[in-house]
Amino acid sequence: ELAFLCSTCLTKLSALCFYRRLDPPCPKGLRRIIYFFLILTVSLTAAFILAQILICHPTATYWAIPSPSTMTRVQRNCASQQAIYPLQGATSTISTLYSIMIPVLVLRNIPMARNQRIGLRLISLLGLVVLGAGIARTVFLTRLAQSPTGDATWNGFNVFVWSQVECQLSLVCASIP
Repeated sequence: ELAFLCSTCLTKLSALCFYRRLDPPCPKGLRRIIYFFLILTVSLTAAFILAQILICHPTATYWAIPSPSTMTRVQRNCASQQAIYPLQGATSTISTLYSIMIPVLVLRNIPMARNQRIGLRLISLLGLVVLGAGIARTVFLTRLAQSPTGDATWNGFNVFVWSQVECQLSLVCASIP
């Protein structure tokens, strides 16, 4: 989860910085919006990384498994993931949405040939597939957090698949322009 958070954050920052570099036709107000979303993306990612690290006290007990030979229970105090996972998924999906909308706003004012404009808009719209993957991941994250069995291997499979689709496709979309 931590690697996913860092990867998607850096991909979104890369895309936002790319559109910030198209400075001359980019109005000052739009640049401020881009800076705001850059700061928001980093802040949200840092908050969720901290939440993930500090969810259990002591921290190491998050990964501790009872020993089958001694059958001792691991003493830990963990916060509920039922709120954290859906919130993290929803904010990631919202940040994907604004990462898609910013290019649309930037591209409308750049003078270029009609075919180029259409091509760049189509590439930007590919981000909607990333958005769909983010929504699917959020749904499966919520199911995982609310799973009565707690079987992360079984319930986590769809989270893993949609996380990979979202992460890899966002890299492709950010690299194409």
